[in-house]
Amino acid sequence: MQLRSFRTLTSQHLGNCVLKSLSITKIALFSLLTILASCSSFGIGDRPAGTPFEAKALNAPLENDRARVFFYRQHAFVNSSVWAEIKDGERHLGKSYDSSVMSETISAGAHELYISSPSPLALGHVHLSINVEGGNTYYVEISPTSVAIPAGNTLVTVQGGGSSVPKGNVRDCGGGFCGVVLSAEQAIPRLGGLVDLGSGQ
Repeated sequence: MQLRSFRTLTSQHLGNCVLKSLSITKIALFSLLTILASCSSFGIGDRPAGTPFEAKALNAPLENDRARVFFYRQHAFVNSSVWAEIKDGERHLGKSYDSSVMSETISAGAHELYISSPSPLALGHVHLSINVEGGNTYYVEISPTSVAIPAGNTLVTVQGGGSSVPKGNVRDCGGGFCGVVLSAEQAIPRLGGLVDLGSGQ
């Protein structure tokens, strides 16, 4: 009788252990799926396929009332898996990824460029206020930062740099990124080795 009771208790104990193990496995799997699903909301994702950047893209024809802007990011260990959204006012221009360059044409005149992370943990955004001339090409370097810089920090005007740097506030940090408008002489050497994503992704 005692032997049967011991066997019964042992079987029940083993059954409970198996059920607990299955429950823990389900919880762990659910947690993993939740984390993976939340990656997109934090702006974490693989860079789209592209082609190696070629210098001929710099000489593509432009209409007199349009300007071309290249947005590029060199490789950085910090936040390399996080993409940034680029807007011209409320208009979505594209996304910036690590080791990539994208371009977009905009109308001549004043523009308010915004670069931001979709992560709910990001504080603020990059705000570049520029004035561009038709027929010209401009370059915006985007770099991630591990320093939390809130929105509303003082914008810095870059002095000199050639004719392709527009007038206005052309450097800002916020939301985990910094952005700066550079001259062609400064920017073009940094485009080599980057992946060209084209425009409007």
